[in-house]
Amino acid sequence: MIIPPLFLEITAPLEREATDSANGKSTFHFDESSVRLNEGGVDALIDKARPGRPQKLNANQLTELKEVVLNKIPSDFGFNSATWTGPILISLIEKRYEVKFQKAQIYNILKRLGLTFQKGKGVYPEASERTVKVEEIKKNSKQKGIREV
Repeated sequence: MIIPPLFLEITAPLEREATDSANGKSTFHFDESSVRLNEGGVDALIDKARPGRPQKLNANQLTELKEVVLNKIPSDFGFNSATWTGPILISLIEKRYEVKFQKAQIYNILKRLGLTFQKGKGVYPEASERTVKVEEIKKNSKQKGIREV
């Protein structure tokens, strides 16, 4: 690929200073992208794979974990809960795959799987019973001539 000289001249690695009138700091400069473009063309602008620590769970294990979270409940695995929590997932992964995770990392894994952690809304059956009793007391007090405060 031949890049026109004008384009090379415009994208040459320069350090330009432009001052912002509000704070007087440098706000404009070219970075290494222009160097990469000039040396390797457009293909050089694509980021290379970065090395890092290998994942503790492989792709099959992650897929299996996602299926478990979406289609099963913790009580199916011997946990005393009906909803998934971070600590329960940590225990499940440790039992099944012999891999230990920190609590914060579980939420990163869920995000990578396309899942989000959502707090459950508590259901309190006694609250509805209380509401019924309060309504009965209000009705009875009106019949007896007692005023509400």
